[in-house]
This record gives sequence, structure tokens and C-alpha cells, in this order.
Amino acid sequence: MNGDSTARRVLTWAASPSGAPPSGPLSRTTGLARPTDATLEAARELLRTGAGRAGLPAPVLGDRGPAGAGVILLAAAIGGRSLTKPAARLATAVAAPRPHADGRWNDAAARHFVVAPFLGTVAPPPPLPVVYPASTAASAREVPLPEVLLSHSPLTRVLHRPPLQELRAGTTDPDVRTAMELITRPGGRALLTTTFAAWRKSAEVLGWRSDLMQLLVIGHPDVVIDVYVLARTVHGEEWDERIRVARRELSRPGLPTDLHLQTVRFWAPLAQIRARNGGFLREHPYLDGCQRALQLVDRYRLGARRAA
Repeated sequence: MNGDSTARRVLTWAASPSGAPPSGPLSRTTGLARPTDATLEAARELLRTGAGRAGLPAPVLGDRGPAGAGVILLAAAIGGRSLTKPAARLATAVAAPRPHADGRWNDAAARHFVVAPFLGTVAPPPPLPVVYPASTAASAREVPLPEVLLSHSPLTRVLHRPPLQELRAGTTDPDVRTAMELITRPGGRALLTTTFAAWRKSAEVLGWRSDLMQLLVIGHPDVVIDVYVLARTVHGEEWDERIRVARRELSRPGLPTDLHLQTVRFWAPLAQIRARNGGFLREHPYLDGCQRALQLVDRYRLGARRAA
């Protein structure tokens, strides 16, 4: 086994993810510059199956261009994750696409289809330490692999979250532009709304979604409404339970956890829309049931975007 076979195993796993992703050696990684036919076919199959699961018509997000080698390198990095530094070097060996600017949506989708399943198998990261300018280089070597993968998967940055360092520094303008362009692509609006509608056990993911939707409210309130309609009609039982738990925990003495705060704050953009139209909820019966969440948004004044 070598880097090529490790990448191929991860690509095959990501096409039908179950359990933990496979792992393997990263020997002879120079061969990844010219992958075997079997590995190239595994990458093409991942793009086909990933697009199918996401409901994306061909060509993926309207882009007929090639996916590029990035998806194979990211797959190899995931498979070789026990070798932290070599895996990080592989993940960053090829510059990430900037689909809002360069139109490389096929490449961005392929990367997302391998990175997103992997992120679903890892626990949310602990808080990052404060990084001082003098120690930036040293800290960069300590960035966990999931954060490195996010930095090189622009679609995952939108649908999951940007890397923590950038999210907390407020340097997410490219991600906002990617999201704005994504909702104009074939199948892109449905991809964003169906992904955002589900609860996630991550305060940072929920907070990012709330921040982004508060920006979308300005020019695309219909997209934001679609998210909440899907949240109520597809994931209503889970959201009811999460809001019930958040309400209980927020009422306890002491500081609440950020997850409970962000569970409630996810509904802040809907509160913005309601503030502009007092009869809004009566006009949208599929949103029935969100009143408890909105009451908590008002009670704890969670309507504003987080400070950078």
C-alpha cells in the first residue's frame, strides 16, 4: 500500500460513508501527481454519488470543468491522518478553488464530498488558544487536520463552517461571497437550505449558519425562509427537543453552554424577518412551532450577529 491506494480507499469510503474512514500509509506520495486509473475512477464515482445524494443535477452546480487533483490529495491526507505533518502538507499541496471568483464549482463539490463525511466522524474541536504574532508560525504547525481540510474545501466552509481561526477573526468575506453565488447555481439553493435546516451538535456550526442567514435576510429572505420551513417540516421533532433542552439550561443559574445559546440563536434571522412583518408567521403556516424558539431569541436578546 502507498499514498495512492490510501487515497483510493478513502474516496471509495466517502462515496458510501459508514463508520470511520479507512487509514493507510503515505509512502510514495509523489505518485499522487499522476494517480492510477483506479484512483481516478474512484474520484469520478465519488463526484457522481455525492452529487446524487445532494440532489445536484449534471453538470455539478453548472460547472463542466474538471474536478482537479485536490480531492485525491485531501483523501490521501484523511487516510494518512495519523501522520499529522505529512497529511497537512498533502492537504495544502494544491491551492483551493475560489468558486465565487474562478467558477470552479466542480472542484469545490468534489472536495466537499470527501471532506464533509470525514468531519462527520470527528468530535467538535476544543477552543483554540490565543495566537500571538510572534508565535504564528509555530501555531500553524499545530492546526488540527480537520481545520486544514476546511481551509482547502470552500464549499464545506459554507455548508459546515469556515476554519475556526478565520471564523473567530471575522475574515469570512470570501465564504459569504461563495454562499451568495452558490444560491444562484443549479441546485445550489436547495443544497444550502437542506443542509442548514438540520440541527448540529456544534456551537460554531450553528453560529456560522445564523451569521450567514442574517446577511442573506437583506437580499434573499426567501432563501432564509426556506431554511426554516425545512427545519420545521423535516426536522421539527429534533428542533423541538433541542429548543426544550436549551430553554431548560438557559434558565439554570450560572453561565449556559455556547451550544445551547447557538441552538436558540440559529432562529435569530427568522426573528429579523418577523420584526419587519408582524403578520409574517400567520402567512406561513409551515413555520408553526417556531414560536418557542423566537420567544427565547427575544428573551435573551440573541438577535445580533456575533462580534468578530
